[in-house]
Amino acid sequence: MDLNRPFTIKESGRIARSKTISERAKSAEQVDSESLHCTSCGSILRYDPCVNKLVCEHCGSNRAMPKALPVAPRVYDEDTEKGFIAWGGVKSIKCGSCGATSVLKDYHTSVICPFCGATEVVDIDEVPGLKPSGILPFRVGAKQAQDSFIKWLRNKIFAPRKVKKEAKHGELAGIYLPTFTFGAHYAATYEGRLGKHYVVTVGSGKNRRTVVRTRWFYISGDFNTDYNDVHIEASSYLNQSDMNNLGGYDVSRAVEYDDAYLAGFASERYTESLDGSWREAKEMMDKNARAAILSRYTYDCYDYLDISRSFTGKSYKYVLVPLWTASYKYKDKIYGFAVNGRNGRVKGKFPVSGLRVFIAALLGVAVVAVLACLMLGIF
Repeated sequence: MDLNRPFTIKESGRIARSKTISERAKSAEQVDSESLHCTSCGSILRYDPCVNKLVCEHCGSNRAMPKALPVAPRVYDEDTEKGFIAWGGVKSIKCGSCGATSVLKDYHTSVICPFCGATEVVDIDEVPGLKPSGILPFRVGAKQAQDSFIKWLRNKIFAPRKVKKEAKHGELAGIYLPTFTFGAHYAATYEGRLGKHYVVTVGSGKNRRTVVRTRWFYISGDFNTDYNDVHIEASSYLNQSDMNNLGGYDVSRAVEYDDAYLAGFASERYTESLDGSWREAKEMMDKNARAAILSRYTYDCYDYLDISRSFTGKSYKYVLVPLWTASYKYKDKIYGFAVNGRNGRVKGKFPVSGLRVFIAALLGVAVVAVLACLMLGIF
């Protein structure tokens, strides 16, 4: 995840507020007739995760969201991605700087990439591919995300005190990232050879000693289980490790896709294919199954474990997951960060104080020296 993409600029010694997505939309003059007009003043409604409603930023009116329904899985036959399902109500833009393909509500007139802030964006024809089947709405609002960032930065012991006190980030941008979840019935047969260590005494006299030997035994059997919501990221902005470091996402709570949740936010189109994501999901299932099979036995090592497996009842969900992102500037260098839009967990870059690192190293050496003296009986 490239967390150093610029979202802000420095003006007169302070970080200038970057444009919000609503400002990028230039007040969204081009609106189709449907659901996102405020009935009181005609302005555009935005989804507010703090109240789970569509809110008018102009007059304060709000509207309840449609009833949220669980996401129904779609059958996966390893040929699904060839089908084109139009999103409807959205438009796609492509950034000439970072290459990201983003999806916005179709009333947006944005000329700024929501990922890198570049202005070299162009409207493109709707990208062939799948329409999301589900969405995991933002639960953490912008203010909560900002508080999480401040707490995270203050807990970084090697960050300069000045940056902890004065860091001001640009406006947080809310982005939905594409992910796939998979389900399948996993049926396997296996056989292998495991080893259990034991100790024996050999030799005599001066050559008497203990040695560790291994008693090998063979295993075989069946393994069956159902996997649900095996979660694979499909974004160019977030990789699987980043997603795990951000605490993952509770995709089992995703609801049916409704583009009202996209009001005021952007979304990335998936870059990792459905079939490629399925291959990753199979690897995760295989790894889990291997660990589950080995957990049936008491062993110290194994020679081999051969598994023959099949997948039936394969299904998938294409789910959008929420992320807040922004950056801040310190000594003319940009540091980016991201906040999980569900749990508030933060991942990012921060400047390191050379003085603090030096002091910590000195303290470490001092502690080691004291422990060494205590062990040698000098004190």
